Amino acid sequence: MVQGYFWKTWKRTSKLERRAIKGVLAAKRILLQNIPRKKLVALYVKGSFVRREMLPRSDVDMVPIVNDNRYLNRIIAIDKEKRHLYAPAELLPLSLWEIKHWKRYSHRNEKGPKGAPSIDQFSTYKLIWGKELDATQYPARTKRGRLKVFFLHLTTRFCHCTNKSNLASTS
Repeated sequence: MVQGYFWKTWKRTSKLERRAIKGVLAAKRILLQNIPRKKLVALYVKGSFVRREMLPRSDVDMVPIVNDNRYLNRIIAIDKEKRHLYAPAELLPLSLWEIKHWKRYSHRNEKGPKGAPSIDQFSTYKLIWGKELDATQYPARTKRGRLKVFFLHLTTRFCHCTNKSNLASTS
């Protein structure tokens, strides 16, 4: 993966995409002004913007990767305070520790998913700043492992099933 502005290869950009590009550049600038560069490893963009499938209500998911869990809450606070300056972009920080352990740092000042993405999911992300993560240095979930987590979330969050027999009886 090459660092840079992947959208520069696009022949045409829509109004939504131009707005997203401005937001990404503004968010990057604000992030680099507020987080020490030695703590920020990489900045990725993912989701509908990367796939060029944006809708009017789409946001642009930016994933800053830090090497110190203590900077996660600072980035979360920056996003809450300054998102209006770079909308539709939003900062969704991760730490190297979270990627390595597949779980969120317990002292995050936000609610949300408990797990962190596996390194293999980064193949769909685009690097716009910093150093690409070396996938060989982090454990990757197998497809079977991902499916197991998916069903766990499905049964515990959506179906309210308490055991496997309840899940089987709903199909």
